[in-house]
Amino acid sequence: MKTLFVLASVMVVFFLAASHNIEAQKSTVNLSPKWHGDWEDFSVETNGDFIENGVRYKWIGSRPQLPKRAGCWAFYDGVTSKSHWVLSFKGAKSDKESKKNLAQLSNEHFKQVSLVCTERDGEEIVEGADCLDSGYFYDKDFIYAPSTCQIGVKFEIELRKIKRK
Repeated sequence: MKTLFVLASVMVVFFLAASHNIEAQKSTVNLSPKWHGDWEDFSVETNGDFIENGVRYKWIGSRPQLPKRAGCWAFYDGVTSKSHWVLSFKGAKSDKESKKNLAQLSNEHFKQVSLVCTERDGEEIVEGADCLDSGYFYDKDFIYAPSTCQIGVKFEIELRKIKRK
């Protein structure tokens, strides 16, 4: 009888540990399904992984979950809005297409998605360019890709619209 009790206790502890691990895995924030599919610049799988130029960015949910190891990762990285970009555009140079894309944005707040690669210690690998990509955000059936470039003392902002294939 004692053996049966010990065996049952071990099974309960094992079950609780396993279910806790499942709950920990579920704590990852899922990517909204509206992102899934093939886009002009990349594709997004149903598990949230982005594939861009042959590189797979594994969906991890949010920046705090960025692993301390080498790899490429996709995650929600803050919130942006049309009003944020309107202010950014005021002092910067931009092309007609970017201004048109800005005008078409809704007045919502958008979750930004970032794609980054890290070294073994978890440090982000940063390209040595004069342009800074500001992630991606989704609005009204399109994904937008804002980037800011420094040209001398002036700034140029581009807001590209990425369409489904």
